Amino acid sequence: MTAFISALATGSDWKTMLADVSGQLVDGGCQPGGLGLIYTTELLADHFADIVEILRQRTGIEHWAGCVGMGVCGSNGEYHDEPALSVLVTPWSDGDF
Repeated sequence: MTAFISALATGSDWKTMLADVSGQLVDGGCQPGGLGLIYTTELLADHFADIVEILRQRTGIEHWAGCVGMGVCGSNGEYHDEPALSVLVTPWSDGDF
């Protein structure tokens, strides 16, 4: 069974953070299908729908769930009061959830 793949990024430009997260997912072995979980800080709320759609296109993962919160965390740290994006990709097939 494939392991969960996580990615975390922060910065001043949401598109640059998204490119960073996408690269981390691809480098981690992300495959199309399954379920992705996405969390962003409040400073990215206006771009949330765009972020999800771009991740859908870049990863081939159709199903995404997540939210906007005061902070996010990942395996490399946690961020509050700054733009940050945390993503977890599951190893589950569409029939598993």
